[in-house]
Amino acid sequence: MKRWLLALVLLGMSGCQLYLPSSVPSMKASSAVPVEQLQAGVLAEVNRMRVKHGAAALAEDPAMTRVAQQYSAELARRGELEHTSKTPGRETVGQRMKEGKVAFSIAGENLVKVRASAEAVPDKSVELWRASTGHNRNMLDARYRRTGVGVTLGPDNFWYIVQVFAS
Repeated sequence: MKRWLLALVLLGMSGCQLYLPSSVPSMKASSAVPVEQLQAGVLAEVNRMRVKHGAAALAEDPAMTRVAQQYSAELARRGELEHTSKTPGRETVGQRMKEGKVAFSIAGENLVKVRASAEAVPDKSVELWRASTGHNRNMLDARYRRTGVGVTLGPDNFWYIVQVFAS
């Protein structure tokens, strides 16, 4: 089993999160790939999994993408992976979505922190989410119809990926 598959699953109040330990040999991270390409790659891989498991593909929602990208950038700045933000009024995914003017009846969030080449970010993110019961449930939940993905390369050379879901 490859070392990067070893992930510590941390359960939080708002869901679960995956962290790829820093003991994994460094892989040169490249920020030369446009963020939009990485976001689209994550969404395509998630939708491939959803269709494979009988759920409809998610539609990309620009407002949700902005919410996810803002939170991804916040996490990268802090070097942390946490569902609860330290920013007042934006502590929960629901608060972040409301602030971003996203209408929803239910919302979910997947987070992952990986050290990988930019090209590997979509596959590695989804592979790690698949290995986590809570993340996998969010990813395949047929109630979710819309999504947004945020991807930020942190100063620690880890990629911080946030995917938000809404019905």
